[in-house]
Amino acid sequence: MYYTPNVYYPFHCCHQRRKTLGAGGYRSLPLQVGSTVRAPHNYPPIDIHELNQSAKKLQILMKQAQLFVNKITHSPQFAHDLMDAAQKSDQKKVEKLILSTGITVNFKNHFTPDGIKIELNNTDSEGACCSLIVGLKW
Repeated sequence: MYYTPNVYYPFHCCHQRRKTLGAGGYRSLPLQVGSTVRAPHNYPPIDIHELNQSAKKLQILMKQAQLFVNKITHSPQFAHDLMDAAQKSDQKKVEKLILSTGITVNFKNHFTPDGIKIELNNTDSEGACCSLIVGLKW
C-alpha cells in the first residue's frame, strides 16, 4: 500500500493504531468540517402572485418560440435561408427571417458556426419579468 499524506488510512502503522484510534479501533471523524449551526430565518409570508404572473408571461414567450421552431421544422427553404444568412454574417437578413415567423416580442440573436441562439424577452411590455433562450445546433 502506498502512503498518500492527504488520504485517511486507518491502519497505516501498528504502533500509531493504539495512539490515534478510539474505542473499537475506529477513528471518530467530525460530521462536517467547518459546519455551523444557523439560526432560523424569518422570511416574509409566501405570496405566489408574482410567480404566477411570471409563469403566464413566460407561456407567451414559449408560444413565440414555437412559431420560430415550427417554421424551421415545416419549411426546409426557411431553414436553408436562415443558415445561409448566418454563414454570410448577414445580421439584418437573419433578423428579417426571424420576424417573418410571426414573432412579435423583443428578441436578440447570436449565431456561430455551430448554431443559433435567440433570446426572447418581454421587456417592452408592462411588468417585464422573463426571458427565454432558444438554442439550436446546425
